[in-house]
Amino acid sequence: IDDAKDKISLLEKQLSDNETKAKEDNEAKQNEIQQLIEKITIIEKIVEDEKAKSDELEKQLAENEVKAREDTDAKQDIIDSLNREIDDAKDKISLLEKQLSDNEEKAKEDNEAKQNEIQQLIE
Repeated sequence: IDDAKDKISLLEKQLSDNETKAKEDNEAKQNEIQQLIEKITIIEKIVEDEKAKSDELEKQLAENEVKAREDTDAKQDIIDSLNREIDDAKDKISLLEKQLSDNEEKAKEDNEAKQNEIQQLIE
């Protein structure tokens, strides 16, 4: 009986530790998701600003076609780079959301297994 009580206490501690770790992991992933969302917002604003600048350069094309073409190409490189960063951030968010979901499901399954084991030990 003492062994069963010790095992129950150990399983309850593990259950609590798992819940705490899962919560901490989930909070960290949520924070990272929020940071990435904020970064996307900033990058999208930068892209919008850069696109506006690019449009202005196109208006100046009549005055200095060669210079304007070079400036537009440089701006497009920046836009392309920022779009890649947006895509990378969105991919990272998707991955983190999947990991978050997987972690929650695993934690749920682990908790159910431990609860079942505790219940069996009690009975």
